This record gives sequence, C-alpha cells and structure tokens, in this order.
Amino acid sequence: MTGSGHTAEAADDLNYELDRAKVVGDELVPADTVRMGSTVTFRQDGGERRTVTLVYPEHADPDSGKLSVLTPIGTALLGLRAGQSLRWVFRDGSASLVSVLSVTANGGRR
Repeated sequence: MTGSGHTAEAADDLNYELDRAKVVGDELVPADTVRMGSTVTFRQDGGERRTVTLVYPEHADPDSGKLSVLTPIGTALLGLRAGQSLRWVFRDGSASLVSVLSVTANGGRR
C-alpha cells in the first residue's frame, strides 16, 4: 500500500472488523483461529496455496512471508479459522474469496 489514503482506508476496514469482534482471553481463542502472529495457509479465489505470518505493518516483509494486518487480505484473514472461507468485498466493488486451510497460532499452539 502506498499513500496515506490507502492506509486510512485499510485502518477503517480493520476498525470495522474489530468493532464486530468479541474480546476474550487468549486461552479461549481456538488454536486454529487467525490472529496476530499466526502463520496461516490459505487460497485466494481458488488459486495457489500461500503461507504467511500475520504481523503489524512495521514488521511486514512480503518477500519473507510476513503479511501486514493492514493489507486487505490480512484484514480478511483475521479471526477466520481453518476450514472457513470469507467473501471479501473491496472498496472498488470487486470481490475475492479467501479460504483458510491451516493455522499455526502465535507461540506454536496448533
């Protein structure tokens, strides 16, 4: 993402998702739920498998598989569990289907 407009839009999308979230203790979150620090294998629109670790923007490094939570796909993955899919609609009206295949939680919980 480049430019402050894109960052503001991404933050708005993330805030929307967080507003819908229910806050619980870490011990109550199933191990196969995507959260910060999770390593997740997914498919987007039925394409190839991709494995990334969900990180904060300052730690993002696409070349090493570290995906920012402020990217559209990072926000879409947050809170999904292995076996779940989500149809994500972008601001331009286009849509994408994200399917989570597996999740390794932060700290190695599986």
